[in-house]
Amino acid sequence: MRRSGEYIQKISKGMRSLKSYARLSGQVKDYDKYYDYNYVVVGTSHALHIREHVPPYWGVITVEMVDDRFDFYILRQPQMNPKVRWKKKMEILWRPELAMIQEWNPKGRNRKRDGEPAH
Repeated sequence: MRRSGEYIQKISKGMRSLKSYARLSGQVKDYDKYYDYNYVVVGTSHALHIREHVPPYWGVITVEMVDDRFDFYILRQPQMNPKVRWKKKMEILWRPELAMIQEWNPKGRNRKRDGEPAH
C-alpha cells in the first residue's frame, strides 16, 4: 500500500492466543525497518489490548461483521515511523521503481559502492 511515495504496511491478525501476540512482536520489529507507516488490523475483541502490543506510532484498525458486511473502524491513525531504514526500504523496491529513482538522481548512477564519486 502506498500514499504519495511512502510505503505503508498493514498486519491483519486473528489474535486467538498469546502465541499470536508473541509472533506480532517479531513482525513489528521487521516492519519497522521497511515501512513509513504501519497499521495492525484486528477484530474488535482485541481493541482494548492491541495498543499494548504495537508502538504508539502504529495505526490500529478494528473490524467486525455487521449485517453480513465488514465494518472497519480506525481506532488510531499511524504516525511516521521513526525506525524506518532507508537501505532496508530500497531492498523491497521493484526494478522499475529503482530505475525511476536513478532517473530522478542521475548523479547516483556514477557512484562507487562506498558512496564516493566515480572517477
